[in-house]
Amino acid sequence: MKYKDKRIVLIMILIITSNFFWPSTLFSVLSGEEGIKSPGCQYINGSGKFTKSSYRSLGEGNSFKYSNGYEFAKRDYRTYRLENPEDTTALYRRFPVNPLKFWRYWEYITCDCYELPYMSDRKAEQLIRKLKRQEEEEYRSGFKEADGRNREAGS
Repeated sequence: MKYKDKRIVLIMILIITSNFFWPSTLFSVLSGEEGIKSPGCQYINGSGKFTKSSYRSLGEGNSFKYSNGYEFAKRDYRTYRLENPEDTTALYRRFPVNPLKFWRYWEYITCDCYELPYMSDRKAEQLIRKLKRQEEEEYRSGFKEADGRNREAGS
């Protein structure tokens, strides 16, 4: 086998073995992706009124499968939709697929959350800021209306 062929085989072996649970976890910790300060997985709907954050963890029971909180986010989103039937926007994930993180390939292929459309952090933050501005304006207009009623009652 040529030197170039050996390198390709070694790289393929590294990529395949890095997708097993313990090596994948080790790569994640060493890259700073996992740990105490890890951001976890974030979900948002198209209107910005529903947001959900969760942390990566081991699966339920003793399974060595990552859980990124997608099932919880999906359940909470269903509850939100029942409580707010007028909000029909889709659910988005706020974490991108990074092809350079080869230790995540197995998760990218098998996890249902990656089927959700992606919304960039910038767009999500714009939605949230817009929603907060609207809430503040509604709050202020409520005070103005109440102040006007108080003045009328005082006259």
